[in-house]
Amino acid sequence: MEDLDKLLFDFMMAEMASKEFCERADKDNIEKIASPLRIAYVDFIEYEYEKEGQDTPVEQHIIFYDSGYPRSENCIIHRDIKVKGGSFSFRAFAQAGVIWEEREERFVRSVVSILSMCKERIRMFEKLEYLTYHDLLTGLHNLPYGIRMINSLMGRGCINEYASIFLNIRNMTEINNMLGHDGGTRLMALYAREFERILGKDEAFWRIGGDNFGAIVLKSHVDEIISVIKGKDIVYGDRGRDRIRVSAVAGVYMLDGEQKSYSEILDGAQSSMSLARYVKHVPYLFYDAETIKLSEQSKSMETHFDEALKNGEFIALYQPKVALETGDLEGAEALCRWKRGGELIPASSFIPVLEKSKRICSLDFEMLRVVCADMKRWTDEGVTTVPVSVNFSRKHLTNPNLAEDIISTVDSYEVKHDQIVIEFTETASESDQVRLAQVVKKLEESGIRTSVDDFGSGYSSMCMIRDIPFNELKLDRSLIESETDDDDRSAAMMKHVIALADELGMSCIAEGAETEDQIKLLEKFECMRVQGFYFDKPLEKDVFMQRLLNPHYERR
Repeated sequence: MEDLDKLLFDFMMAEMASKEFCERADKDNIEKIASPLRIAYVDFIEYEYEKEGQDTPVEQHIIFYDSGYPRSENCIIHRDIKVKGGSFSFRAFAQAGVIWEEREERFVRSVVSILSMCKERIRMFEKLEYLTYHDLLTGLHNLPYGIRMINSLMGRGCINEYASIFLNIRNMTEINNMLGHDGGTRLMALYAREFERILGKDEAFWRIGGDNFGAIVLKSHVDEIISVIKGKDIVYGDRGRDRIRVSAVAGVYMLDGEQKSYSEILDGAQSSMSLARYVKHVPYLFYDAETIKLSEQSKSMETHFDEALKNGEFIALYQPKVALETGDLEGAEALCRWKRGGELIPASSFIPVLEKSKRICSLDFEMLRVVCADMKRWTDEGVTTVPVSVNFSRKHLTNPNLAEDIISTVDSYEVKHDQIVIEFTETASESDQVRLAQVVKKLEESGIRTSVDDFGSGYSSMCMIRDIPFNELKLDRSLIESETDDDDRSAAMMKHVIALADELGMSCIAEGAETEDQIKLLEKFECMRVQGFYFDKPLEKDVFMQRLLNPHYERR
């Protein structure tokens, strides 16, 4: 008989070198020692509970070695090991009638110990791999997994058959408010599974973080993916009776094989998503020449923003607010424009880009300073001013000193508080609404009025005006697109919103009024303050000053 110590050492080294725990590899190793030790049978049984609280475990049975000889009735070696989520056992049987010597039995026990040690080592590697490539919150794959898949496809030279997708789930704040964060996370995972159902073996869908996801999919599956992006009814809840429509906004990058790295592949899809969400306002956008141009323009704007701010390139145009009863100028809204290289860049070209970051906060305060400076000059020249509203992004709500900063800025120009109105857009977040209510209250106490902008365009309008003491409600232009009251639903909505504002003691103003029919409809529903091209376009400061000197409009 060969030296047992050498056999044991060779077996241990072979097992430790194995990267997998499978029947074939271990059987090959055990066969080398089975014959001299007269082993008849060696097996492994694992019991694993896939879910906490599961009654019946999943059983895995691997036969490492079966010589075909009859085996002894009793299991000579039996080792049970309990692990988190289950247990596993190793058994070794001698051939029938064989009685192992003490040294032989000790050797077989050592073999079983090595097998169990290797199994635990492999379980640890499997757990580590799971943690490396899975999102622990949802159980979905994560970004490192996506990168590994992309690199694999590039290495195989078939990446040109695929598309890269970056998507953001819409309205997750509202969903979390409705279902709670745990419920929102479950719903997000269920929506992600709808994408996974479409994909095959060499495709992947992963969570990047928050409500952002990525995917690498065959081009033949892109249309199906887009269908889910547009919207899918997700069944949720313990009873399976509740449904909610979930949709996303996405960027799609159809790959041609010329991409040099995974980052280029991911960045193309992400930039398309950003443009679809913030600039184009569409459900999805393909990465193409136009997208590349828009992306470069956006990056250029972000790059030159600080310089433009320093150079005073952002100016205010003033669009008049007019009282319908008298035709008198009652106020104005300051609309931001970027004056660069002799060109006047409209807000729609740069505001969405700046909204992606805190740069929008710097711009809002710059506009407040510009308005205050203009108003001080007009006042110093003896011109009677009217209240001017300035837009502030909801991103300011992370600033604990927002109200104080606004008041300080206005005071630094010696502008009367009642000549400034701060317009806030709707926000769905409950915490944001609490913070906004605190800001509005402080501003009101100081004499600075506030307005809720674009009322009716979001999901949280009613909660906002119920809980926050705004002075003014500005109707979103979508509510006054109808020019007659023939559309019962549109007319009823507008009528009741105007009446609600009156009941709450808020003044109501309609923006976007352009036609005589719209003006007549607003008069009918007693919304008597209007802003729009029917009366005037946004005016540069010197032109608006002349309007202040002649503050009256005639009806057409």
